[in-house]
Amino acid sequence: MTIELVVFDMDGVLVDFDRDERLRRLAQATGLPPEVIDERLYRSDFETAAEAGRWRTGVEYLAEVNRRLGSSLTREQWIEARREAVRPRAEVLAMAERLGVTRAIAVLTNNGALLDEALPEIAPEVVRVFGAHAHTSSRFGTRKPDPVVFQRLLAVYGVAADAACMLDDDPASVAGARQAGLHAVHVTDPASIRAGLAQLGLDPGSPPPD
Repeated sequence: MTIELVVFDMDGVLVDFDRDERLRRLAQATGLPPEVIDERLYRSDFETAAEAGRWRTGVEYLAEVNRRLGSSLTREQWIEARREAVRPRAEVLAMAERLGVTRAIAVLTNNGALLDEALPEIAPEVVRVFGAHAHTSSRFGTRKPDPVVFQRLLAVYGVAADAACMLDDDPASVAGARQAGLHAVHVTDPASIRAGLAQLGLDPGSPPPD
């Protein structure tokens, strides 16, 4: 197979994401218990709707957050909470950068408009490698695992489905990518990402020394 486009998920693939840390920092900023924030935002219909593009701008997204929480959270506070919950995986970013020398690379992450706008502040290491090719699902009007989101991403790059691959830590998203015709591999850590790339005939480079 000839892979022309390699697509990476972000949370759980390019970066480690600590959901409890995000909740803790949002709780500090709003004065609400973490479990209340979790229930009203992340265990409700809000986040999935945001990931599917229901709120088109960061301003609209944050206004809905504050409406649901009854809070006055600022953009800066939201960004700080998300940023402090992220730890880049340097080894995986190095693999992506290596692959980007010979083929297109992209990010497709289920996230809303505010993260889309603030990604350079939240995960600058990811933006350094991917630049404008880091995409949130909110741009495409749907979210993984809907096969349509992969089809719309492929249209951006003008790449056929069988010439693209997706690396994701969510089995449902892997299944959705395969349904759309992409090669897709379920990955969980740098070692499985390295193995997955090799399985696809892609050279991830040498592993870092012990």
